[in-house]
Amino acid sequence: MEFKQNKFDGSCKIYFSKDEIDSINKNKYLFLTDIFLRHFGNNLVKIVSDWNSVFRKEVKDLDTKSFKVEPKVFDGQTHSFTNYVREYDVLVDEDFKKFVNDFELERHRQNNNNFDADEKILKELKERVDKKIHKILIEHNCKLERCWIQKYSPNDYHGLHVHGNGNNYSFVWMIDCTEESSNTIFHNPGYPYIVLETLEVKPEVNKLLFFDGSIPHEVPPNKDSTRLIISGNCTKL
Repeated sequence: MEFKQNKFDGSCKIYFSKDEIDSINKNKYLFLTDIFLRHFGNNLVKIVSDWNSVFRKEVKDLDTKSFKVEPKVFDGQTHSFTNYVREYDVLVDEDFKKFVNDFELERHRQNNNNFDADEKILKELKERVDKKIHKILIEHNCKLERCWIQKYSPNDYHGLHVHGNGNNYSFVWMIDCTEESSNTIFHNPGYPYIVLETLEVKPEVNKLLFFDGSIPHEVPPNKDSTRLIISGNCTKL
């Protein structure tokens, strides 16, 4: 399968090999192995980026409506991304909240956090978080790799980023917040080159968002001095 884009008008032709054509004629579909699909998906992001540079402005500005995919039912709300975002309720008691608040954080660009703290300092945090979310880790067949704390002041934010390339899970756990705390915004994989769907999740104490590390997400400028989260990465087993 080969994509060839017309560099003048942005259109594209897809060329199939003889074997691919024979398979389509015989079976009425083209079978893609999981390995092929993984590599194809990774390459597709770059391909689409290249396509986007050729499109006319009015084409670039078009909004693409998402095709809704019904998610499976899990213990916790599941959102309809190709790669999932799931919500869980994990209790934050006062003792644990005090424990988190007692950590010393440093100013790092967009917010206060201890992302770069020595692993020895983060060891107890990791151990206590691991116990709190152990059932979730078992459900997703993964182990907690590391976690850290982020505290937001007014106008603090966290720019668009991902936590991995699909080999890990990540989570955001809301420890404290108010009505003025910023939402967490998720975008479909491939964003900003592919714009299909955006999900804004309002912060609530105890809410834990568990998602594939490759999903782009961000936090817009915050409006209070309370927003406090634990974020972390989990290795898929």
